Amino acid sequence: MRLWHKSLIPVLPNKQLISQWRELNCIAKTIQIKKTPNHILVNKILDYNLMHFVAYTKLVLTELDKRNFDIKKTTFKKFLSYINISQDYFDSASMSFLIFISIGIMIDIYRNVIIIFKRNMIVKGFRKKNGIK
Repeated sequence: MRLWHKSLIPVLPNKQLISQWRELNCIAKTIQIKKTPNHILVNKILDYNLMHFVAYTKLVLTELDKRNFDIKKTTFKKFLSYINISQDYFDSASMSFLIFISIGIMIDIYRNVIIIFKRNMIVKGFRKKNGIK
């Protein structure tokens, strides 16, 4: 299992939500030990500020709390130690960081579309000018 999109967290079945918490712990531990998750679907985490990962984890834990699941304090403390942050830093994480991820991805997609469009226009212009079909 890998990370679900943040908008799906509230509607995930209980087993998938619990598995998501396990996956976050696994990723955090792997980052601590190997300095990288070493998985093509998870390596993107390292492209962003740690606060994004923390905010996502907070979202998952908040949903688990809403559903009355108990997270062991020892497990939570291990998670904090894996990513080397304090309880205060974790508490300060907010969803606004996740919004920045979405905006950043949209900007990247827009830039790529514009670049492709410009390249195609240049190629079409070159072909038309030189009589190439």
